Amino acid sequence: MTSIEVSQGISTILKPATTATLRDVRMINHSMQFQKKHLAVFIFLAAILSALPVYAQTSPGRGRFSFFSTNTATQPEDGDSWTHSELIFSFSLQGPMLEENGLEYGVDFRARTYPSTEQDARISIYDAYFGVRTMNGRLGLRGGQMWLNELGALGSFGGVTAEWRQPREDRRNRLRIGGFFGYEPKILDFEYEPDVKKFGGYFAVDGKGSRRHVFGLVSIRNSGLTERNVFTATNFIPVGSKFYLYQGSEVDLTGPGGNGSGKFTYFYTNARYRPVGLLEFQGTYHRGRSIDARTITNDMVNGRPISPNALEGLLFESAGGRIWVRLPAKIRVFGGYFRSKNNRDDSSIDRTSFGLIVPNLMRSGVDIHISDTRIKRAGLSSDSWYVSLGRNLGHRVYISGEYASSLAVLRVLDSENILVETNPRNHRIMLSGIFHLSRLFSLNVTAEHFFDDTVKETRIMSGITYRFW
Repeated sequence: MTSIEVSQGISTILKPATTATLRDVRMINHSMQFQKKHLAVFIFLAAILSALPVYAQTSPGRGRFSFFSTNTATQPEDGDSWTHSELIFSFSLQGPMLEENGLEYGVDFRARTYPSTEQDARISIYDAYFGVRTMNGRLGLRGGQMWLNELGALGSFGGVTAEWRQPREDRRNRLRIGGFFGYEPKILDFEYEPDVKKFGGYFAVDGKGSRRHVFGLVSIRNSGLTERNVFTATNFIPVGSKFYLYQGSEVDLTGPGGNGSGKFTYFYTNARYRPVGLLEFQGTYHRGRSIDARTITNDMVNGRPISPNALEGLLFESAGGRIWVRLPAKIRVFGGYFRSKNNRDDSSIDRTSFGLIVPNLMRSGVDIHISDTRIKRAGLSSDSWYVSLGRNLGHRVYISGEYASSLAVLRVLDSENILVETNPRNHRIMLSGIFHLSRLFSLNVTAEHFFDDTVKETRIMSGITYRFW
């Protein structure tokens, strides 16, 4: 698996092009093929949900509809040019957060189609559920496809869930206990994985100032075998307005498919400390193992041998920090250093960065962002520069221009493979505008040109978003 460090919106790695499986990309959710009738079902469901009544609540519901188009023209140095187009439709509708009895509902999905090619259209579903609150809001029941944030990356499933919580009062902490049972969606098909069941629960304590502590247990059963038994823990701890700490971890209690032993498979922490108003420190640490438990368990079911290296997985680790200094006129400067490894036997990657952010330069209305990230590995190094200039034109329009160099490019080859291409000599120039047509409508238009010593690409992206409630 390839680990990609991201700094200031620019992904940079100093490594040859590498092929990896999509299942190794942790946050890619349930992309599934769909037909036009499936999209019609979702639109009809959304129309019904938007007409449902609003009950007693602590925060209102919200909804958003977006439509985007992308058109790309590619010209290699050697070979024929080609064009590629993509249409993206997204819809999300979240019902009000109830404190008393009433109905709960949510829909959140993305649909993509590719008019210029024969590539299959796809849909990504995050939420599509109905629910009810009863017992004066203490008990909640939901059914459908959901993503339980309390369980992190393991919280996606299609099935049923139940949650009991303490009533909201003027108390310091609020206890919630939940459980779920369901099935796991396939990555690229509009159906669920055969013979793969997920069940488990969580214990959460919510406090003031967004404080939260969550402990969870997730069990995944595959054709009668225990694919994974995972203990999860996350917490967010604010201390006044000066210190924030977020942590997330996963511990596999057994080996994949019952093979091998359990391992501490994932840990991430991010801390911020502001001792005075003009100074802020940030530190992060990320460590884990990438183990393809699904393939290992399927191999066991089908009687294929299991590689010891597959059971061990790929070890990745990253640690570092950044210092922010706030100067007069709201100017901020920063500098940071990170050190990471993609695997135990790999050489370390050193990444240093510095930059500044200047809003409303000399009261001209111009915003400036400049940063440089230097990657060094095995005696080789590269610089990735990022420069951005932006300005408001009235209250409804914001125009910006960007330049970036030494980018890592992620290309989807097919449904199973991606390619990470890195060239220290590539460049990107971009011009974009955001137009707030009204309080509810916004329009985004972006034009960018990417080039290096092998290829040139010109891309036009546009989209419109409508928000309601």
